[in-house]
Amino acid sequence: GLRFGISLDGPPALADVNRVDHQGRGSTQRVLDAIERSREHPEFDGVFGGVLCVLSDPDLDGGSLLDWFYERGFRSLDLLFPDGNWTNPPYPGFDARGFSRLALDCFDRWIEIDDPNFSIRFFEEIFLSLLGRKSKLDSLGGDLSQICVVESDGSIGVSDVGRICPPLATDRGDIFASPLQAHARINDIPELQALSEDCLGCQNVDGCNGGYLPHRYAES
Repeated sequence: GLRFGISLDGPPALADVNRVDHQGRGSTQRVLDAIERSREHPEFDGVFGGVLCVLSDPDLDGGSLLDWFYERGFRSLDLLFPDGNWTNPPYPGFDARGFSRLALDCFDRWIEIDDPNFSIRFFEEIFLSLLGRKSKLDSLGGDLSQICVVESDGSIGVSDVGRICPPLATDRGDIFASPLQAHARINDIPELQALSEDCLGCQNVDGCNGGYLPHRYAES
């Protein structure tokens, strides 16, 4: 019952700015070639969960980016924002408004394409949250108690992205001394994930559920 996803940020000219191998060479074309080979397998559609795309440049044309994926036969896509927070922004001069525009461009093009088989999880989960079904995605306030990362040395962590927040930077348990379900208590997840009064009073909280904990973190 396992499915897999692939990180792919767009065409090589765009994605290779950040997606490089240990020799500094762009890796995107090799990923695309691997996907094409995988599509030849008869079980591909049943096990391929889709693409994770990081919106890395706020000046991108969101509509053109979505067209690129759609024209290449991708029908399951999720959009992610660069990792960072109020204490450690993704890069100097970071302005979230540019990414808001980019996400809205992607949304508008998705609606224009109007293909019920073209799924963008980020938008769909927001809609479902507004309709009363809280998202299970950690990026939209989903319960981090239900997510557990086991490292190769047996240590238990909350998520890899959580490491950009000092309270989650250190693994506090391991599979040899603690059951997996204990990780939420060990890492104080309910306390860390509690929304602030500003979030609770926001008119949009039912859609974003406070957003991604690693992204909204601040030291003070």
